[in-house]
Amino acid sequence: DQLYSTKVDSLAISKKSSITDAINAIRKILSSNYAEEFHGSHSDIEKKKNMEVIIKKLIKEENFDFSDTGRNLESIMKEIVEGIIGFYPIEDFLMNTENDETFIEEIRIDSRNDISILENGRSKKTDREFKTSADLKNFVDKLLRMADQEVALNQSSPYARLRLGTTTRVSIMASPIAKDDYRVASRDSVYQVVIRKQRTKPFTRDYLIKSGSINEYGDKLVETTIRYGISQLWVGGTGTGKTAMMSAFTN
Repeated sequence: DQLYSTKVDSLAISKKSSITDAINAIRKILSSNYAEEFHGSHSDIEKKKNMEVIIKKLIKEENFDFSDTGRNLESIMKEIVEGIIGFYPIEDFLMNTENDETFIEEIRIDSRNDISILENGRSKKTDREFKTSADLKNFVDKLLRMADQEVALNQSSPYARLRLGTTTRVSIMASPIAKDDYRVASRDSVYQVVIRKQRTKPFTRDYLIKSGSINEYGDKLVETTIRYGISQLWVGGTGTGKTAMMSAFTN
């Protein structure tokens, strides 16, 4: 109770508040007044729960006016919490696991409003977007803070590869090599991010046939070449399923 009862300074923003305004203002308060609790709250479940309580308390205490959004307070609170200590707007994509009905293997962010996923081996464009370039930058900063190793990302070193835990790999490109809409560099910082989640359970041949990755004739052909020791050459771009298919047959 003592932790949550500390009275913070006014967030000093206009009565009519955008969600981005609220996120930025609350983040500043948390950094100065709750630094110890805020640090590491993206990856520590207990800290995340505590920070969620604090953030919701701040939202109510400061009487933000979100009437212009036309949304209920609960959904706005969820977006603000995920925006500060989560990964809005793709939190559910990241939290998705192999135990869910569908497994999201890859998340690709080509610009703030161009986000696609690879779900059960099929690419799909989503309607998710970061509201501003600043929101995308905050998202990238969170990824860098969570990395297992220290990673620099700046104009002299605009490409970074990092791991989040043992099963998630992240590639980030920044300006000047990241281009807005693949054509021209934007004045704002531009980021392109690819997040790949590795399976812990290998694909099976039955699954590959059902998902349309290979047909029954192709399945028998590969099995025969392996059985008789015939050399094979597997060709394809990143994320096209070379390793997944080879593993299904060798297992």
